[in-house]
Amino acid sequence: MKKTLSVIICAAMLAAFASCTTTQNTVSEDVSTEASSEISQTVSETSVQESEASSETSTAEQSVFEGKAPDREGGSKVLVSEGCSYTALGTKHGQYPDDGTKLTDGIFGGDAGVGYQTSVGVFVIDLGDTVHGIADLTALAAGDTWGIVAPSKASYSASLDGQSWTAIGTCEGDDVVKEEEWGGWNYYYFPLSLDESVCARYIRIELTGAGMNWAWMHEIAVWSYEELVKNELHEFNGTEELSNLTLANRDDDSMGDKYAPGYCVHSNYGYNKAEMKFELSQVDANNYGTKDGHVTCYVFLGISIKNEQGYWQNCCDAGFTYDGDSKGWHLFWATATDQNGKRGWESNTKTLNPKHDYQLVLDSSFEDGKAKLTAIDLADGSVADELTFDLWGSKKDGSNTYYLTDIAIDWADEKTLVDTKGNPTTEENWIEVTKANMGQGIHLNNVRLYDISLYKGGERYLWTKEHTSHRGIWSDKNMPFYVETTKVYKIIEDYEYIIDLDLG
Repeated sequence: MKKTLSVIICAAMLAAFASCTTTQNTVSEDVSTEASSEISQTVSETSVQESEASSETSTAEQSVFEGKAPDREGGSKVLVSEGCSYTALGTKHGQYPDDGTKLTDGIFGGDAGVGYQTSVGVFVIDLGDTVHGIADLTALAAGDTWGIVAPSKASYSASLDGQSWTAIGTCEGDDVVKEEEWGGWNYYYFPLSLDESVCARYIRIELTGAGMNWAWMHEIAVWSYEELVKNELHEFNGTEELSNLTLANRDDDSMGDKYAPGYCVHSNYGYNKAEMKFELSQVDANNYGTKDGHVTCYVFLGISIKNEQGYWQNCCDAGFTYDGDSKGWHLFWATATDQNGKRGWESNTKTLNPKHDYQLVLDSSFEDGKAKLTAIDLADGSVADELTFDLWGSKKDGSNTYYLTDIAIDWADEKTLVDTKGNPTTEENWIEVTKANMGQGIHLNNVRLYDISLYKGGERYLWTKEHTSHRGIWSDKNMPFYVETTKVYKIIEDYEYIIDLDLG
């Protein structure tokens, strides 16, 4: 479910905006018709059928390339595929079957291998999470005896979600490494060395060749080069603490976030830019429950806009999101309405490096009706990602806008959007919905924010308490909910604090 905008004040607007859905720009490549006609054999929980069925061509590019060369000299080379689950296409050999572990055990040869009867070998590795710095890959096949024709080409693709795929390279001809083995067997290595590193959760290897009748395999392998990043962590010196058991919201219920833990700080009117530093490398997040699907985590800035009569007109949320599909952090923005009454939403596919820390900047000062969201990598000051979007009604001088910070967990799918009795979520049963999602390990902890600042007239102001209109928390101490799910501590109002959102 789309994130409910925290700055929408009235309940009617909350209900209307809560039904937004995420759309992402992706690209896919076609799997060969030969491969799609083979018998699909499931080796792990993820099916090859799902991977192939989702490979439909669209028009926009999925961002798996990281835009930099791998650090082969200073980085640490890690075999990230070792022990990972995978799927394979074809019928298992009766005497030399695959048990679902042999191709990612980190052992290259030394035994008879495993066989899949197929004219096109397709293998999909699930790395378990989004991995950065992927640069070297290989597949080790065998052939030339027992009537087995070895493949002659390997094609590699990468994906963040297991559905949309980006081709990253091939190995064929003189690049294939042949080694003679015992009993007439020959080993064939298909190495791929990338000039630009890739981030992905899924890697697909497709083996082809004239007359190929078996994919006789020993190993499929993926290496990454871990960056030696030294994050200079901020020292938090605040002493104030609060939680959903101690803080009461204003009577107008202006918190906005409902159905899940959240904390929000609203500024006064008159600002046209805000920024904050976020130690992403220190975050502890789990957005998958043990039984009820996934939630979505958010750390963002927002803008609320009033019209000439002083009434609410529009708002936006824009910042970092950790979703249940790619299991990675990326940028998003959402707007409540435009001049035609339509909501806006974009969730970028570029995954941020979870070992880095970032500064988030939301700027509406450069043009009326526009806003720009920027993530700056604190490791080197480079722009990690940036999005520009329409923001109907905003004035660049900030005269009709105020800013906010918000950290929240939000229910993301039909499994998490029900209460303890299985009823769908409504304004009346949010307590029971939260209870239904507790005790499954869902949390967004150690969210460390500092140097939170506001801009007015080109001047930067540290967000001290005189710039704050009010703070809101979900739930609050006036609600009949007696478990601490939202804790804010080491606070210096309101420019630095640490937040734990924990459903137990």
